[in-house]
Amino acid sequence: MKKKKIVMLLLTGFFVGLMSHEAILQLRWRNATVGGEIFFIPMVILLVWFGWVLRDEWRKINLRRRKSDNSRK
Repeated sequence: MKKKKIVMLLLTGFFVGLMSHEAILQLRWRNATVGGEIFFIPMVILLVWFGWVLRDEWRKINLRRRKSDNSRK
């Protein structure tokens, strides 16, 4: 895996955790009124991107495993 992807995965995980923490803090102090969180859409986009990158890496690992005829798990 390239260094750029590793850094992007780490940053994505960090920022998703940070946004989740902030959303939970906002919900704790909020009364019964309904309001949208500004970071919800970017967090969903980051989660979709993170899942897409993980799927690509999983495919690469399985392809290498099949090519080398190594079936150990």
